[in-house]
Amino acid sequence: MDRHLKITLVNLWPEGGMLHYTAQLSAELAKLKNFKITVVLPVGADVSMFSAGTEIFLVDIPLTISASNLFKLATGISFIKLYRAIALTQPDVIHLNSSHPLLLFTLPLLAKKFNVVATIHDATSHPGSDKNLRKHLERQVVVRHAKYIFVHRDVIRTQFLELNPAIDKSQVLITPHGDYDFFRNINSSNTTEEPDTILFFGRISVYKGLIHLTEAVTLIRNKHPNLKIIIAGNGELGEQVQQALQDDIYEVHNRFIGDEEVPTFFNRARLLVLPYIEASESGVIQVGKAFNMPIISTQVGGIPEAVIDGKTGIIVPPGNPQALANAIDLLLTDKNKYNEIKQNIQIEDKNRPGWKEASVTIANTYQTVFTD
Repeated sequence: MDRHLKITLVNLWPEGGMLHYTAQLSAELAKLKNFKITVVLPVGADVSMFSAGTEIFLVDIPLTISASNLFKLATGISFIKLYRAIALTQPDVIHLNSSHPLLLFTLPLLAKKFNVVATIHDATSHPGSDKNLRKHLERQVVVRHAKYIFVHRDVIRTQFLELNPAIDKSQVLITPHGDYDFFRNINSSNTTEEPDTILFFGRISVYKGLIHLTEAVTLIRNKHPNLKIIIAGNGELGEQVQQALQDDIYEVHNRFIGDEEVPTFFNRARLLVLPYIEASESGVIQVGKAFNMPIISTQVGGIPEAVIDGKTGIIVPPGNPQALANAIDLLLTDKNKYNEIKQNIQIEDKNRPGWKEASVTIANTYQTVFTD
């Protein structure tokens, strides 16, 4: 190759998991020879987490999707800005790291001029969301125009191909989801673990199964009088969950949790509990592993590949409060099992594939797309 390939990663979400993901992946890609990495972000995104090896291009687009912002999208103001911003980077390959409403209008035009690849984190929309139709349309426009699709687990690839039978299997590649160990470097004022404290972390939605955690807690609270449940994340709780959270064993932070607060919550808790009723992958699991925290989650999507039952956590059937209660009780009472899991997480941390391995697969795909 006689020049650097110009790669433009596009992330249109200003905070949270997608921004973390893009920052970590772009930093690893920037270490590779023969690639120039540019990241297109919305004005207002935290650019401090991006490495010096990446070039940042900010575009002024709506940060939230409201009725007034949808009007701006429909009248073309924002999607023209986005098209111009990406085109100005003169990419050899565009890599979309998530879907977004703006791409409904912009991607068909970009794909006529540039090579496009994409990471798809979920093969289908999560249940209980009032945005399912919009998310489906966003995903389909990516599927239609991306030359290659990256997913994180074999089970997600299988589901994706079943839902999109027209896609050639060779176009859907598996890349590992890297770690979020950078959270360990954020000062948490020497916060220490609090006994019998459980953490439920992340955006709150019906599919996250918070109601099942409250039901499980009811089954074991008398056995664990010092039990405390921390709920940290923004979202609609729902009437039934709100009623359950009136109990004084719950500490509720129903708001967006900034990066600087994340270590405090994870350092305080003994267990991370993710009682999802549906999921593909979870970035929260990677955060939990960064803090060497045993994880209890469910037999859904790619979660059992991320949390190995009995080794790096416990996997229970989804929507089963009794099984969830039993798992929580086990790890709060059996110190040997708890310590064994923590040790296994440390061992896995040294050996599991991550951003480096992902970047190699992705970089090879960039070259294939460019030379085809």
